[in-house]
Amino acid sequence: VMFCVVMTTNHPELLDPALIRPGRIDKKILLGYMAEHHVCAMIEHYFQEKLDSSQRKRIAEAIKGNDALGLPAVQMTPAQVEHLCIDHEDLEFMIRALEELGMPPAPELTLQPSSHVMRFDV
Repeated sequence: VMFCVVMTTNHPELLDPALIRPGRIDKKILLGYMAEHHVCAMIEHYFQEKLDSSQRKRIAEAIKGNDALGLPAVQMTPAQVEHLCIDHEDLEFMIRALEELGMPPAPELTLQPSSHVMRFDV
């Protein structure tokens, strides 16, 4: 009988040494942040669709960011990409959601009760 046990943690340094000693844990895999081509491959696998070149470009720009447009890079783990795929049944909606992750937040709109003047905090 062979067993395969998968354990995950965000803090391996906090695990008891007896739990992770050689013979108990034979392989450790770090699932860190994904490059844009890995995100594309995961999306294609999840949706069972091939991405066209414009979709790939949009995903790459969302992941890498765009200095000219002031969009920061988005760091995503495989779990985060999977969660985005699960939340969006349509490929186009999923790509839009990915693009929105890198968008700067909209300025807050506040109304000053004493003056009734609207102020934008940027």
